[in-house]
Amino acid sequence: MRGGWVYLLASRYRGTIYTGVTADLARRTYQHRMGKGSKFAAKYGAIRLVHAEHYPRIDEAIAREKAIKKWLRAWKIELIEKDNPDWIDRYDHSRFRGNDGQVRSWGLTPYQLAPSIILCGSDSHTAGSNRRKLTPIRS
Repeated sequence: MRGGWVYLLASRYRGTIYTGVTADLARRTYQHRMGKGSKFAAKYGAIRLVHAEHYPRIDEAIAREKAIKKWLRAWKIELIEKDNPDWIDRYDHSRFRGNDGQVRSWGLTPYQLAPSIILCGSDSHTAGSNRRKLTPIRS
């Protein structure tokens, strides 16, 4: 069974919080940034990746997401600020590299990377395709 990610997006520091789950954090974050991730996130501008947790099994990630969605807002803020007190965007497009070692930026501006999450790996990039196969590694 494939692993999964639970992630929290925010519109700004202590702004609107969105909780989600995915098997491909990089692709899902990109979808949110393009306004295609969820109607809620798009409506409230929640595109800043402020927290992410990796689980070896997707069903564990889904269970964690369901639990977090039931939490009080204050608990979610505490979870975010435990590792990211300034709500820095942890999404860094410069870490997405293809088989040829070239950076795939998708036309985004750089974001500050939190040292606890680095995404890299191979991709199946072809003209007009944004699909990536990325592997999470801890620094």
